[in-house]
Amino acid sequence: MKGFAIRQPWAWAIFSPPEGLRKDIENREWQPTNPGLRFRGRCVILATAHPGDSKWFDRWSEFCETVLAMPGDTDDACNRIPDSTSLVFGALIGTVEIVDVVTAHSSPWFFGPYGLVLREPRPFKNPIPYKGALGFFDVPDRILPHA
Repeated sequence: MKGFAIRQPWAWAIFSPPEGLRKDIENREWQPTNPGLRFRGRCVILATAHPGDSKWFDRWSEFCETVLAMPGDTDDACNRIPDSTSLVFGALIGTVEIVDVVTAHSSPWFFGPYGLVLREPRPFKNPIPYKGALGFFDVPDRILPHA
């Protein structure tokens, strides 16, 4: 199966967010010729080993406040992101179906220039420690649950 790396807390938002915050678009700044833009199908998501930089929580908070300004309990939902000690890093955490790649979308998660449209997230019961790569990479089926 193909694997795809996503930083935390964005990987968490695909599989485990509070109601109304599920991430349904993964944004990429790839070149138009990148073969990843042609991929459709189920792939396994790797939560990267590191969040990237120390500002990820600030970006999450800003995103919640400005983009996901939903009626009701948005502030409460946005505050329910786990802290960095509770997030899984460096592991395969579930599978998702990539059904399309778009350059515009109504989802609040889209900011482009390319958006991989995600459907049917299936989290693993237990994360599988793994080292991946940038873009899509091959994950041996034998290490995946139900493979």
